[in-house]
Amino acid sequence: MKMKTRLSLPLALTFVLTSALRAAPPAPEASDPFLAQLEGDWELAGTVTGKAVVYHGEGRWVLKKGWLCLTLLDTAKPPGYEASVYIGADRKEGDYIAHWLDQFGAGGARVVGSGHREGQKLVLIFPYADGDFRDTFVLAADGHSGSLLMESQEKDGSWSTFGSWTMTRSAPEAQGRGRLRARAELTHAPAVRIASARSSTPAENKCSSGNSPTSAYFSPSSSRSRSCSVSS
Repeated sequence: MKMKTRLSLPLALTFVLTSALRAAPPAPEASDPFLAQLEGDWELAGTVTGKAVVYHGEGRWVLKKGWLCLTLLDTAKPPGYEASVYIGADRKEGDYIAHWLDQFGAGGARVVGSGHREGQKLVLIFPYADGDFRDTFVLAADGHSGSLLMESQEKDGSWSTFGSWTMTRSAPEAQGRGRLRARAELTHAPAVRIASARSSTPAENKCSSGNSPTSAYFSPSSSRSRSCSVSS
């Protein structure tokens, strides 16, 4: 009886190990090369509906490199806007999926963006109910600079610029400085949405934001498309 027990143990262990190997998930794929270039610290300087804005950007891999999270933080004191943009590459379908989450909550987060990349240019479309938004990322071959263009689609099918930024790598000595403090201040920053980016009249499509060059910001996850907002 003891001999039979000893002989059965190796067989049992072999069965358990074989079953475990079969049940193990496949090894994760290599990171998408374009998204990998978005990793790190950025400075985004540009305009939103004609108003000068500057954002800190931070790209980092999350969820075992399943998503690249690009965090955008307004440099105003206190900051008026913060967003986390999750972008992932679906290699099976050959496209990209994006979720734009910001401080305005879940309403606009129902809209999922998707798009394709050609070389160093990634174009994402967010199909909002009252008109699409098109976000175009372009990165230099070395990944040290780039641009972000946001456009809204009009009822006649034409596209108009909502916001545009030049992206540059943050200086090494500036990376990470004050970011946690700024995020803490964000919870105390009063904000009011003043107009839809897709307003029917030109006058309503502007941000009268006051004197601060960085006081204009936007809400890409608004349920009524992306909205122009100002900090008080």
